Amino acid sequence: MSSMKRRGNGEGSNPVQRKDGRWQILISYKDHDGISSRMTVSAKTARDVREKAKVILGRVGQYQPPKDKKTTVGDFSQQWITTTMEASDRKATTKQTYASLIRSHITKSTMNNVGLDKLTPSRLEKWLVELRQSGLSSTSRRKVYNVLKLILNSAVRDKVIAVNPLPMVEAPKLDTKESKAVTEEEANKILAALDGSRYKLPIELILATGLRRGEALGLRWPDVDFQNDLLHIRQTLARVDKTLQTDVPKTEKSDRVLKMTPRIRSILRSAKIHQTEDKLHAGSVWQDTGFVFCTEHGTPIDPRNALRAVHRATEKAGISKVGLHSLRHGAATTALKHQVPIAEVSKMLGHSRVSTTLDIYAHAIDDASEGALLALDRAMFG
Repeated sequence: MSSMKRRGNGEGSNPVQRKDGRWQILISYKDHDGISSRMTVSAKTARDVREKAKVILGRVGQYQPPKDKKTTVGDFSQQWITTTMEASDRKATTKQTYASLIRSHITKSTMNNVGLDKLTPSRLEKWLVELRQSGLSSTSRRKVYNVLKLILNSAVRDKVIAVNPLPMVEAPKLDTKESKAVTEEEANKILAALDGSRYKLPIELILATGLRRGEALGLRWPDVDFQNDLLHIRQTLARVDKTLQTDVPKTEKSDRVLKMTPRIRSILRSAKIHQTEDKLHAGSVWQDTGFVFCTEHGTPIDPRNALRAVHRATEKAGISKVGLHSLRHGAATTALKHQVPIAEVSKMLGHSRVSTTLDIYAHAIDDASEGALLALDRAMFG
């Protein structure tokens, strides 16, 4: 092999031909940690090897890895769960959800054995098609998409790959038809079916406020300000690793204050009365946890039990089965149909952006716009 002229950092040697007929270039560079390294690039022709070297030099010039590593998507995702995600300040419930999504829809999919160096937009689109064909809802597909984007962003940060290809792929569009919203008639039937149940009051509060189930069940008495008619949403209750835990609200704007209506005040005062009665009956076994809605012994209500109660109530009422989130959707949809401004509904729901509310409730806004036009007709033209 003929000798090669050495270049400075971030440069390549002149192409030389090896004994086997291939051409190669030696590249010297410093990585993002300032460590000097070398690598050899080879190709069949001098022209081809120059092109390959040009691409690599462009990457190292921007302190990117000269080549993407061959680590698989599955291996890097599993590593991400125990390192980057674990080190983050995400809620425990969020971490649990992310880990479940990764294990169910990334490491158990055809994406698992794909090398990060082979990841392309078209390969990612194929994966999204597979998820859709498996029957996974658009909401879940959007969540998995967002989680993988976080993982690949970490791969870029760690210099494992140069570019995250996922943003080049369109995110799954949400199907607003997926989320059933209970109607006013259905809500009243559900409440009637819950008469005599300790779950009636928290269910009624969700319908009256649009709270998430964890927010309603996570309420404590210090969050209730009867004097000023204010309800502070400060934490959520959820089951994490087989135990009930409280955590901060879902987003920054989820930590909010709601003005009590007479209905909300009545619900909370009834909860206070029922709790006083429960405490007397429980005696020494009562646990003073401070939760507004609790069991007969004062412990917090398991969200799963509240969901079962709603399912039993819908069956008794003779309506299609709905979940607790459908009650929240019902509150939002009803508010919008009664001409409540979208910004106020978004604030009530604790959405991080008004655009989120628009995405989810576009159908209700369309219905509401007709009502607004009719009201304008009456006001303007009698």
